[in-house]
Amino acid sequence: MIARPLFTAKHGFFASKEYLSSNPIIDDLERLKRADWLTIDDSREIVVYQQGKEVDTINLKPRLIVNDIQALVDSVGRGLGVASLPLRHAASNSNLIHILPEYYRSDRQAFLVYKDRKYQPKAVKALVEAILATAQNMDAAVNPNTSNKEPT
Repeated sequence: MIARPLFTAKHGFFASKEYLSSNPIIDDLERLKRADWLTIDDSREIVVYQQGKEVDTINLKPRLIVNDIQALVDSVGRGLGVASLPLRHAASNSNLIHILPEYYRSDRQAFLVYKDRKYQPKAVKALVEAILATAQNMDAAVNPNTSNKEPT
């Protein structure tokens, strides 16, 4: 198998305007910990960083667990709770509010994984290169410091 890096996803904490208006104000990490959490996996901890340093850990008891990032974004947008979302997904939903933007979780790396084949068809090679180029452009739009990286 071949794994090629696609992009690095930077995360923030988000909730909808409706959720924030009907729940206690989230103005510090302690209140963030007590929020109604929504997640995309069964992870029960989120390590929180500030200025590149680990500052806390949030132990989760999720209200909802989904297995699709768009379903998670939609659930947060509908006011069901708070979630750690990639900035690239949250930016497309104007109903989401970035909570405590000085705090974040670690970046997550996405990969394109495909089977290595000695005589791979040109169409597959072209598809891989197109996916890598598109991912690089998407990454550059969200993370300006990656705009001049070559796909590897």
